[in-house]
Amino acid sequence: MFFRRFGLKRVLWAAAFWLLGVFPAVTILVTGWWARTLYYRDQWAEWLGDRLAVRFQIGGLEFPRPGVICFREVNLQDPDRGAILLQSSHVQIRFDDPKQIAPLSSRTGGRLQGEKSVSVHLVDAKIDLAHLPNWRELASRGLRGVSHGGVRRIDVTVGKATIASPYEFAVPKVKGTIQKLGPVTQADFHFQLAQSEGSQPVHIRLVRHEEEEGSSLAYGIHTGSAQLPCRVLAKAVPAFAELGAASTFQGFIWVHTGADGPTGQLAGRWTEVPLSGISSQFLGHRLEGHAIVHLEMARFEAGQVTEARGYLEVGPGRCSASLIYELSRQMAMPAVPLRLSPEQVVSFTQLAVGFSWDRFGVRITGRCSGTSAGIVLRDQAGPILAQPAVQSVPFSAVVNALVGPEGDRVPASGRAIWLLQWLPLDGGSTTGSDTRMAANPR
Repeated sequence: MFFRRFGLKRVLWAAAFWLLGVFPAVTILVTGWWARTLYYRDQWAEWLGDRLAVRFQIGGLEFPRPGVICFREVNLQDPDRGAILLQSSHVQIRFDDPKQIAPLSSRTGGRLQGEKSVSVHLVDAKIDLAHLPNWRELASRGLRGVSHGGVRRIDVTVGKATIASPYEFAVPKVKGTIQKLGPVTQADFHFQLAQSEGSQPVHIRLVRHEEEEGSSLAYGIHTGSAQLPCRVLAKAVPAFAELGAASTFQGFIWVHTGADGPTGQLAGRWTEVPLSGISSQFLGHRLEGHAIVHLEMARFEAGQVTEARGYLEVGPGRCSASLIYELSRQMAMPAVPLRLSPEQVVSFTQLAVGFSWDRFGVRITGRCSGTSAGIVLRDQAGPILAQPAVQSVPFSAVVNALVGPEGDRVPASGRAIWLLQWLPLDGGSTTGSDTRMAANPR
């Protein structure tokens, strides 16, 4: 009936038209569109990877409207080790001028067309700090790529960020700007932790300065109202890694990297610092308890702390009698007679000490409450150790007292080297033999 109504010849011609005409044309168009999309995807991945000094992987690419490009399933990888640094399910880039999305060919010199601003929005982001051992180099190269990429300003927002280091914590929203200011390329990021919304945000700043003889990188962190885990901040200040998994920091850090070592300043407050781990690694005595450290100011040059002022509080806790004996003998700190062997342990209710140092020496003051002024260590019965009888103590005496009884010379041990690397020692420092006291009953 069908063939009789339309005719066999007409049906065959229609089938041939669709099979040999329409379907091939549609296939060619779809294949061409797909190939063009893959070409754009690979071209953008290569260009962004070169600019950001990472390996940029894109799962998919869309052009939803003029001036907007969307990437799906984005991975940023370390170009040397292949480790994933950042993951995002959806990244949207919006250009002020739609013409900026023109293909990135050699005729543009690898630069976006026009010195315009760009907005970048990440729906989500996961950052693994464990895979960022060389983050300073990556940051410097990334800022250089931005400054040479033809964009004057980049506004960045992240809907939700997850930071792993080594445990995860959430950051609800991140805002940032990256801008070129003459020879300086500066990046600023602000965010709040999930448990501290509504308070003063965390501020991170990266600055790359280009000079004729090379470039330099500086970076700073202001924690605002948040207490950040020291394990996270150890990426900026490696010494924070020694302060324990539960320790936190609130304050600011500013570091300028240089060939001779970092230079900068910091101030803030540390909590839940476990002294047992620190003393076992770096001190020659037993010291237990959790400390709160208030650092009012510290300046460091070429990796050495040249000036510092603050105080430390611990209590309750325990320490070996050898620590009390050596502080008394080496640093002229009056102590009550203890008929104990150096290995025996003394329990105390409070250790509170103020400190300040510069290139001339260390000044120690007692801050224990409920006793007479100048008490450094006390128990329920009363004072155990008082502040030094001298105004300033040589650095060598401090090192001798903390490292342990090894004579009157600074010991050539790993513990002493760890302490000495932070101190601005001068040639005029004397040994602890000048500050011996008769109060030591040994």
